[in-house]
Amino acid sequence: MSAPVSGIAVAAAAASALLVAACDRAPLASGLPAAAQTSCSACHGSVDNAAPPAAADGESASSVLAVGAHQQHLRAGNLRNPIACGECHLVPTLVDAPGHLDPAPAEVRFGELARHGDAAPSWNRERAACRNVYCHGASLAGGQQTEPVWTQVDGSQRACSACHGFPPPPPHPPLAGCKYCHPATLLDDGRIDLAAALHVDGKVDVTSGCTRCHGSSEGPAPPVDLQGNSETSAIGVGAHQSHLRAGQYRQAIACGECHLVPAALVARGHVDGLGPAEVRFGTDALARADGATPTWQREGSTPNCSDVYCHGATLGGGLITEPVWTRVDGSQVGCGTCHGLPPPPPHPDDGDCAQCHSRTVSSDGTIDVAGGAHIDGTVTQF
Repeated sequence: MSAPVSGIAVAAAAASALLVAACDRAPLASGLPAAAQTSCSACHGSVDNAAPPAAADGESASSVLAVGAHQQHLRAGNLRNPIACGECHLVPTLVDAPGHLDPAPAEVRFGELARHGDAAPSWNRERAACRNVYCHGASLAGGQQTEPVWTQVDGSQRACSACHGFPPPPPHPPLAGCKYCHPATLLDDGRIDLAAALHVDGKVDVTSGCTRCHGSSEGPAPPVDLQGNSETSAIGVGAHQSHLRAGQYRQAIACGECHLVPAALVARGHVDGLGPAEVRFGTDALARADGATPTWQREGSTPNCSDVYCHGATLGGGLITEPVWTRVDGSQVGCGTCHGLPPPPPHPDDGDCAQCHSRTVSSDGTIDVAGGAHIDGTVTQF
């Protein structure tokens, strides 16, 4: 004869059976059609979705921890598409799956999205806030509310500047017109293109192009610089354009003569800090021609290069062989700035350059810029 069963045990068994029957042992997962979600909503959520309200204990106020911002995450907003339940919780496959019907509270277990950008997410129940989550700008910079309070659901914590600066701080350019560099992410009116699903998706979608961050439609060299400066008195601007454009004495200087030009936006060493951009004279750089040993001096009131071939370091008699980078008024340009006119002995004391340098200097005394033989690394005679 079997042992008698207590009334409590019978009631508990009956309740369990009713619960399973109500849920019909349907698979439980986010994104199910409404009919299937009804099984989850038998205990929490509503016909809209399985997330509170209502909570498992019937609470419905967002000020209650079990409710909080569930609906703000499960529904599309103005900044992102709905977040799947599995991004914050381990979603059971069956109602009686191990760990599902265990004592409250529900465990927060972060999925892949919160961990993007090497973020190390954590949930602080006492403060009712997530911390170091990608979704709220942990891997970005300048965000004003990267640890929003879960139970504060009044819209005050939802803005572009909540997760990242608007615009982000340097080295991001000081431009607030996001669509210029992120055209696939935003609509023409500046709103996030939710249908494209490229915002808060784990990566930064940027349209390539040097001039999207610095320079202009004429070329990638400042102005403007990464700080938004356009005056030549700013060190980020300086004499960039004077070098990048052909002048009366030489052809245009390539960017790679003074900088390591990245092959891609995300190339190592490119977007790597707050600046300044590094000046790097390559092994075969023009600045090293004729045995010159160039250096760049940024500090002080007279930033300049020194010992560069381009400004006469290996010649003689030049009056301004270390021109100030931010002085772009024409006062540092002239035949006598890089070498004497004529150069000192053993050069002959004759200023008619075309006699000996006819491939470089025209008969009227002007430099044959198109010929490319002036400031090219060699001394061309006859």
